[in-house]
Amino acid sequence: MALFGLICLAGAIVFSIPASLVTLLRFQPMRYLYLVYLFLILLGGGLLREMLLKAKPLRWLLLFVPLCAGMSYAQFRLFPQSRHVEWPGAAPEDQWVQAFVWIRGHTPTGAIFALNPNYMNDPGENHQGFRAIAERSRLSDLADDWSVATLFPEKPLADRAWSEMQAERGWEHFTRANFERLKREYGVTWIVVQRPGVDGVTCPYRNSAVSVCRVN
Repeated sequence: MALFGLICLAGAIVFSIPASLVTLLRFQPMRYLYLVYLFLILLGGGLLREMLLKAKPLRWLLLFVPLCAGMSYAQFRLFPQSRHVEWPGAAPEDQWVQAFVWIRGHTPTGAIFALNPNYMNDPGENHQGFRAIAERSRLSDLADDWSVATLFPEKPLADRAWSEMQAERGWEHFTRANFERLKREYGVTWIVVQRPGVDGVTCPYRNSAVSVCRVN
């Protein structure tokens, strides 16, 4: 494990120094540390069992019951609106996810959506990704699109992302005219807005958190 870590670290340093190799950084060579962490955890768990826990059920309970309780408490505090066990076929409890699922089943596959660029930090959203759940396109956001833009600098992704986010500045005060401008400039045909919504637009789906509206 130590030899593997040293070899990968040397490779990462080599990639980072010459300007001609900077394009290789998109492969994120420091991710080799994930394997190092994994093996360290496995090794630490094995040593813990051999040296302390042994075949003593009470010791296992004294260690893992508080550990699991603490992790569960943190999970419920961080993601209070989400299901903590995803049973097959169970409907989502998060109302943002409910809206995204409705979008997946009731809007054209070629639709382009606009959301608050900081929507993942909105109350109750719980960092649920729109594209992965709704399977629709949307304008750039402040959470994860910049990482893609920096990995591929030769493509105009950064300029596009910056332009879209500038167009969405002041989202909280947008009116129908602002959304019509997004339609003219970026082809936006649908929007997801927090309740109470926006006057003058048709919203075929609503719940207590958000509305899904068509930009006519």
